[in-house]
This record gives sequence, C-alpha cells and structure tokens, in this order.
Amino acid sequence: MPSVHVRVATGLLGVVTVLIGVAAVIPPPNPAAPPLAMPDRTIVLPGGGRPLDLDDMIYFQQLGRVVVPGAQAGNLDFIDPATGEVSAVRIVKPSDSEEGGVASAALAGDFLFTADATAREIAIVDLSSKSVVGRTKMAGKADYLRHVATTDEIWVTEPREAGRIEIFAIARGKQIHLVQTQTISMPGGPESLVFDEANGHAFTNTFGDKTMMIEINSRSVAETWSNGCGEYTRMARGARGLAFDAGAHILYVACMQGKVIGLDVRNHGKVVSTTEVSPSVDIIAFNAKTHHLFAPSTKKGILTVFETDAKGALKQIAQYQTAQGSHCVVSNDADRVYVCDPTHGQVFEISDPPAHQ
Repeated sequence: MPSVHVRVATGLLGVVTVLIGVAAVIPPPNPAAPPLAMPDRTIVLPGGGRPLDLDDMIYFQQLGRVVVPGAQAGNLDFIDPATGEVSAVRIVKPSDSEEGGVASAALAGDFLFTADATAREIAIVDLSSKSVVGRTKMAGKADYLRHVATTDEIWVTEPREAGRIEIFAIARGKQIHLVQTQTISMPGGPESLVFDEANGHAFTNTFGDKTMMIEINSRSVAETWSNGCGEYTRMARGARGLAFDAGAHILYVACMQGKVIGLDVRNHGKVVSTTEVSPSVDIIAFNAKTHHLFAPSTKKGILTVFETDAKGALKQIAQYQTAQGSHCVVSNDADRVYVCDPTHGQVFEISDPPAHQ
C-alpha cells in the first residue's frame, strides 16, 4: 500500500484543514455586505404624512434654516438644524392635485421668492410679517428659482415649455415687485441651475448629454460641454442635478442611469472623474466644509456619501437607507444633510461627517 502524506494546516479563519497529497487553500466565505446605515432623524413636514411632490430644498445661511417648499401642502417649511423643529408659512391652499402647490425658493434680503406652481406665479414672502406681499406671473411652470446677488435678479428655469430661463429684476420701491427683463432659450432643458458668481457664470444641463456655462451679465451661453451622461431616455438616462465645488472649480453632474461626473470648469468642462452610483440619481449636493458629495438614488432608496478631492475624484465613504422616491438632497454647509421622502411627506436628517463610515 503506498504511503499517504498528511499535513495539518491552519487556514485564514483559524480552521484546521487536512491536506492530503498536495497543499490546498480553502478561501474564507465572502463576507456579507455591510448593512446600510439609518438616518439620524425623521422630520414629518406640516401637512405631510402623505404623498407630497417634494423637490428642490435649499439651505439659506442668512436664515440658518433649511427651506422645504411643501408642494401640495401649500407651505414653505423652515427646518432648524440645531433642534429639528419646523415652522411654516402658508403660501397657497392645500391641494390633492398630482402636481401643484409650492415649488423652489430664492432668498433676497428680507424676502423669499417661491413658485405657486398651480397659478404659475412667483409669490413674494415678507419674512418679517411671514406673509405673501406680492405676486408676479411667469411665462411657464417653474422648476428652480435662484437669486443672483451680483445683479439682484431672480432666475427661473422653465423646462416644460420651449425650454427657457426667465429673468426678473427685483424692484425695491415702496412695494417690492418683480419685472420680467429677459429670457434665455434652453432647448432640451434647462435642468438644474447653479452659480459661480465670483467668476460671473451660471451652469445648467439639457436633459441629455450637454452642460452649458452661461455668462451672467450677457445672458448668453458661453460654452457647451459634453458631460458624458448620454442621450436622454425618460427616467433612465441623461443629465439631472448639478453641484459646484467653488474651491476646486469642479462641477459635478448627476446622470440618471447611475453616474456622477466631475467637470473642470476652468478647462472647458473637461471630464476629470466618473464614478458609478446606484441608478435613478436626480438632485445632488455638496458640502464645502467637509468636502463631501451626496447622491440619493430614488429606485433603491439609498443615499451615497462621497469624499472629494481638489482634482474632482470621488471616494465612497458611507451609504444610508432612505426611501424609494427619495430624490432630493441639501446640505446645511456645516454638519447636516437632508434627504426628502416625497411618498410620506417627510425629510430624513443625517450627520455630516457620517456617523457610520
């Protein structure tokens, strides 16, 4: 009978394995993926607890509040990051319509400007009296409202009609009001709107694979860049939200199919990074203090947190469970990030830096 050579070896997991004839390595089983972290707090909005068409949320440093346009609830909601408490200003009557109510907001001094989506009007809110003190008709249905401090104007994106940005000058006489001064044609868009006022530029996307740099003073498209998001396919492919790292001069573009792409705005929109993320990405946000980028996925209900560097590279550092349909996010530029849950009319609050890394 031939001899059999038997050796005893200790594997990577400390398991004793009998090796007969030849040495064998038994790999450890694949570890399970770490569970998703949960938000720190859930904030139910006034008039929430039901589906609300939540979208654009904004943090205003001057107010120290996150402002959430409450859509069909008819309110502008103000979240205090220090306490989580919410106050509300009524803009329109509550509605059960599929779309309508209050959308987006822009702050200029002591006044907030918000869109009454049903009436297609901009409502002017006096923050001292917490009341609507004026209204101005828009040419179309608003998506984003933003205040441009250098020109004291309100820019409104209106993608549903021919595609345009409508510009209103703020007249600060005895009775504050808006005067429409110009429109910028944006065929195939505009989607999202961010500003680099220090260098006189605004940025927006088409719903496909183009990002435009607009000169604020001339109101003209200075450059058009291919952003790598691909041709538009409804709810599946194309460009969505923007987030701007002013210190690094990197513009991040969210692609619906599941990518975040970094563009160097000083180098004609050169692509400097492409990072995979869960699909169905819409609005993204950037925190200049922590250098973190936040990308929520509506399909899987996951918020992915990335660490950024000066060259636009992204490194995933955390993931949180949110909810299906959670597509909007905003940072308070300090230590909190907020993710909307339109299905339940509420907002998730998460610490930044993430407590779970």
